Amino acid sequence: MARKAANQAKLFAMAGPIESQTFDLVAGGGWPLMVGREKADIKIADPAVSRHHAELSFRDGQWILQDLNSSNGTFVNGRRIDRPVHLRHEDRIRIGTTILQFLFPASWNPPDPASAEVSPWVTKRKVSPGDTVAGLDISNLETGAERISQEIELTERIAQAGRHAINLSHGIKNILQAVIGGREAVDEALASDTLPQARKAWTILCRNLDLIQKLVIDMLKFVRQDNPTLVKTNFNSVVRTAVETLSLGTKRQKKKIVLQADTKIPPARLDPDQIYDVVLNLALNAIFAVPAETGVVKIETHFNAAEKKIILKIIDNGPGISDTQIIFEPFHSTKEKAGFGLGLSIARKIVLQHKGTIEVESQLGHGATFIVTLPLETPS
Repeated sequence: MARKAANQAKLFAMAGPIESQTFDLVAGGGWPLMVGREKADIKIADPAVSRHHAELSFRDGQWILQDLNSSNGTFVNGRRIDRPVHLRHEDRIRIGTTILQFLFPASWNPPDPASAEVSPWVTKRKVSPGDTVAGLDISNLETGAERISQEIELTERIAQAGRHAINLSHGIKNILQAVIGGREAVDEALASDTLPQARKAWTILCRNLDLIQKLVIDMLKFVRQDNPTLVKTNFNSVVRTAVETLSLGTKRQKKKIVLQADTKIPPARLDPDQIYDVVLNLALNAIFAVPAETGVVKIETHFNAAEKKIILKIIDNGPGISDTQIIFEPFHSTKEKAGFGLGLSIARKIVLQHKGTIEVESQLGHGATFIVTLPLETPS
């Protein structure tokens, strides 16, 4: 009977490089099934997966999953496993950037106290003599569902980064070539004792090193699941700091940045560092879009007292945006645009984590307006 039940077990890929594939789990020969990047029964072509990542074995009518000291770990329902785990129907397994769902409807799944999201309880109420009321505590059920949803979202972001790895490698290669060129120019200047040439080469070198640093930081911000640290925040102060940071560079580019702040905005419950990133990324996008000499970026803050919402507007007089539907997609950029296309994606991610909204209004030839709406009190 156990062999027959085992043959009904499946793994379904919910996300990742093998998305939508189904694997039938067949117990036979007493050998475990290998999960890994190479020469495996369940092969996942993903650099985040070890060659021999994990194994599945069938014992006493149950499937058991064990991590094989993989580099990035094996996760079941959001928890990294460090011992063999008995799988239950509809468990979610994350290996690298792949999320697999274990399907074993024919099995009986005994409760696992370490990972159960639903716990039984019995209590007595004075309804009538001798009555006992039994119930089910589902207080952790919503938390478990949210965790799985966050895990799927995180995995998709990692998978997106993987899918665009070639584009990233080309961009990094170009930056490194500029770094090498700057280093060679510095060497030549030092050899000939030419200080002005050394200064010029050093500027090129530093600029490109900053680009690499920004790329690494942006990638981490995009991939990581950093929940906001909510504190009482002076919203205008955060926006003003971002504007001051950008002012010198904007002036050097012969462009203008203007702040018009609503002084009636009360303290808001936000993550000031993350909101600073939102303002900075949206403003940088606008500054890049506007022309020298006549380019103006206007930043406005408003307070909707009736709805208790803060509104941030970033308005530019650039050429406008032809397709407002895809600009928030990660790694999306135009041929004219420098960078890796992560700034707007990071801004959107942060705004959504604050339970806010972000939208863009634009007409070709008439500039663009980004509108961010945030609740005064972001729910925990």
